[in-house]
Amino acid sequence: MEILSKYVEIVKAATAMTTAFAVCKLLFGILNCFLGYKLLKLWVALCGFFTGFTVGIILLGQLTEKNQIIWWGSLGTGAVCGLIAYEIYLVGVFVLGWLMTVSAGFSLGRIFPASDKEKIFLLVLGAVVGIIVGVLLVKFSRPGIILLTGISGGISGGVGFFQILHWENPLYMMAAGGCLALFGILTQWKISGR
Repeated sequence: MEILSKYVEIVKAATAMTTAFAVCKLLFGILNCFLGYKLLKLWVALCGFFTGFTVGIILLGQLTEKNQIIWWGSLGTGAVCGLIAYEIYLVGVFVLGWLMTVSAGFSLGRIFPASDKEKIFLLVLGAVVGIIVGVLLVKFSRPGIILLTGISGGISGGVGFFQILHWENPLYMMAAGGCLALFGILTQWKISGR
């Protein structure tokens, strides 16, 4: 009986974590959808930080087993990469475009019922298409950034909203994401000037 009570607690904790991630996805999606161009340097710096942090964890994890060295070294690597991404703006724009495209592929994999192989294919496709998107963003920065952040934020916001409601219907998620993306793009175009 004790095992069953722990199972119920684990299920409740997993449900709470899923809801918390969905709330974060909704909030960041809405911010990105409607203010992506205005917040671009922040997003670029955060992407640089997390990319550097991840590389630091992987590399330092191979070199040492001391957790403090791994964590502090990874935080330092992330901070340096975040600063470089902030300062070298267009490199950060490329990385941001790549990461958002991979994220959109991941979100699409969550929306539609797919096998593990199909989800991996979507991630790989997102990574390859992300390179193309990154190059195009560097070439056409303002309109490209507005379109990418509007679409990516709209999809993430729509998926997050319906995950919070535990109503994971792909048609509704895509419709909500499309509407959010359209309004987000129009809003960004209006408030970004030029």
